[in-house]
Order: sequence, then C-alpha cells, then structure tokens
Amino acid sequence: MSTAPPPTVTDLGDGRERRAFPVSTLASGDLLTVTTLVLHGDQPGPTVGISATIHGDEFEGVLILREVWRTLQRRELSGTIYLLPVANPLALGALSRNTPVDMLDLNRNFPGSPDGWLSEQLAWTISHAFLERLDYYVDIHAGGTFPWVDYCYVLNDEAFSRAFLSELLYRPAQMYAGTTAGVTTARGKPTCVVEIGGGYQDQALHTQNGVRGV
Repeated sequence: MSTAPPPTVTDLGDGRERRAFPVSTLASGDLLTVTTLVLHGDQPGPTVGISATIHGDEFEGVLILREVWRTLQRRELSGTIYLLPVANPLALGALSRNTPVDMLDLNRNFPGSPDGWLSEQLAWTISHAFLERLDYYVDIHAGGTFPWVDYCYVLNDEAFSRAFLSELLYRPAQMYAGTTAGVTTARGKPTCVVEIGGGYQDQALHTQNGVRGV
C-alpha cells in the first residue's frame, strides 16, 4: 500500500474540514488516528502545512496552532492551510518525548512503514496523509520538560526560515536522520523547523510569537 487509507472527513463549514486518518488498532481496541485540520482560502495559492507535538512533551505548538485555527479566516488566505496539531497523540497523552507503546522517537522514524513499529506506522501515515501534500512546511518544536528555547533552523530556504521572525537562526552541518523535515526537503519543499518555548512556564509570550511567526 503506497498511499494513506482514506480519512473520515467532517465538514466544519466556512472552508474548514477535519480529516481523521486511521493508523492502527491499539491493544485496548481503540483506533489510533492522525487528525489534520484544513482551511481552504478564498483565493488560489500554495498548500502550507504546519505540524506540532511530534514529541509529546513539547505542547507549545498545540497552543500556537489552536490560536491560528481560531483566528485565521478564509478571506485572508490565498491557498490552503493544513494543520497537524498533534502529530503523536499517544506521546502527548503521556507528556513523553517518545511514543509510550514502543518508546521510539517518532521524529527519527520517517518516512516510516505501514507494517512496522507503531511509531513507524504513525510516521508512514503522516508522510502520506500530510507531508506529501504540501508546497511549504513548518514544523514547530519546543524545549520540552526543562529547557527554554527560541530559534529557527535554516534548512533549504533561508528566506522562509527568516520569515518566522526568530531572533536566532541555526544552520546545522547535518540534520538528524528520520525527521519530517527530511521528507519535505528530499522533495525540494521549502521547510522551516522552529524551536520555541519549553520548561512548562507561562506560555503566553511563546504562543503570541508563534502565531505571529506562522
């Protein structure tokens, strides 16, 4: 199977959709899904994807994307926005960096496998249901339990990274293998990885800056 299974689509009105892609059935019998939120603009344009919480202890991205979803209007938009607020729901539920079931780091297992470990199945579904649809990609991370961070990676498009307005840019000699960014950069899609917030402190400023950057 080379494509993601068809999603359950909910029309939310005013150009908005919720798409739930099945990943696997857990031992409890519950279905694990990856959920994207889609906003279609009034004018044609590129497809921009923004993800968060690929590590479950980095919840700032959820706050940022919740505010983006609440405030962005289709009349302001040329193109389509895909939001993936919770890339790893099991890790977020446990406030864990890694997927609790297999203790793998989801962001080291892309593009994944449809019949591998659960993290690999998650990565495979995200790759096909989300990443492959994009013209531009922003991946939001944070410092996790203790560190406070505020910087942006420069990967394959410096102007795109600068547009997030972080005060510090970081150009790594080599990115980690198996990341979401590896999938999009391999396809030549402008990619921006953001690190903002952390430490479980007051997140209002980080949320505000993250929404401004998006």
